[in-house]
Amino acid sequence: MEEVTADEAIDIQPSLASTTPSTSDPEESAPPPSTSASADAVGEDGEDGESDTLTQQQQPKKDVYAKVTDPTVVGDNLRGFVTYAVVTKKADGTDLISVRRYSAFDWLRKQLRQQYPSLLAPPLPEKTVLDRFAPEFMEYRRKELQRFLKRVLGHPVLSETKVVTMFLTAPEDQLSILQKEAAPKKEKRSLMSYFSSAADKLTSLAGNAPVEVTKWFDSEKGYMNDLSQHLFAAETRVSTSNLKMRELVTALSEFSHAANLLGTAENHHDDAFGGLWRKLSEILSEMSIISFEVAKNSELGFEDALKDYRRLTEAAQELLEYRDVVLLDWQNAQLDTKEKSKKGTSQQIEECRKKEAQTKAEYKRVSKKVKMELKAFQDTKKEELTGALRLLTKANMDYHLQMASLWKGLLKKMEMDE
Repeated sequence: MEEVTADEAIDIQPSLASTTPSTSDPEESAPPPSTSASADAVGEDGEDGESDTLTQQQQPKKDVYAKVTDPTVVGDNLRGFVTYAVVTKKADGTDLISVRRYSAFDWLRKQLRQQYPSLLAPPLPEKTVLDRFAPEFMEYRRKELQRFLKRVLGHPVLSETKVVTMFLTAPEDQLSILQKEAAPKKEKRSLMSYFSSAADKLTSLAGNAPVEVTKWFDSEKGYMNDLSQHLFAAETRVSTSNLKMRELVTALSEFSHAANLLGTAENHHDDAFGGLWRKLSEILSEMSIISFEVAKNSELGFEDALKDYRRLTEAAQELLEYRDVVLLDWQNAQLDTKEKSKKGTSQQIEECRKKEAQTKAEYKRVSKKVKMELKAFQDTKKEELTGALRLLTKANMDYHLQMASLWKGLLKKMEMDE
């Protein structure tokens, strides 16, 4: 088993160090229901001026580490699967090793989304059926699963949840039971019921969109949509650039071979001139190797970073969609109160007002949490993508300096031969 080191490790809360799952989750406490239901009473943030910052006590601690390692193929190509070792180094220095499949990580994310819909559940790498047992793909997925777990365990609320503790500590068979219990039940349905359900969903989406009441969230929705599209476009262009670089690797290798043959042919008449061609062949071969490394590092670094943040942006959009659902509940409650005020009984009016106050309080609570999550997303995005861009810049600078040095060597040989 590969040893967990601090520089590769994932920070998790000390409370997760125990192998006994926690008996309770931190609650997302809601503010007391407001007696006023007008949109004007809600602040621009939907939060009544409450602070967006985390207190020092909420910040994740760094006493325990975990790592996703050892991707292992189990079974054959048809029914096989890949397992990963999740190694948790506890505060007392001992290791807890749990074997997990991709489906376990998927279960964890779904549980976090269901139980904490106003918090950003980090994304997972996409599922695939092609080349899933290829060593390169398994290593890529391992890194992305580690990135996912690092974000979960670095979150001040998600890291303390019972479901995360279960993921880290539960025996494999026990976790499999939990996954099966959480899986949606398959029901026999007629063909017409599928069409009816789809039609209902389309009608609901088309006719019941909420009316945005804050400028900040309205702007954020547009920004997220643009960001997702542009990240995907940049990811596609970088991928194309990497493919072109790999084509250059092949072209340089073939050019090197041709130059070597030409040098061999020239040896019959002019050994010095043949040596010049052989020197060119050596340089082209080195350039091919360097180009291959640049293409590989760019793919593993910058392209993966763009792909990751495109997925993370989509996860942030899930938060905005959930807030829209809560906002719509409040606005529908306002309409119900207005209608019942015209022709309803006193009891009906009171019930509508109570529901309106409750949905408004929920809207304010969710808006506050979503805004905090999106601000944290922005801070992390800038830091991580800037780091990826810095690495890309240095790699390309080194690449061109090495290329210039190689060409300079050929020029020096030509001057010496004159």
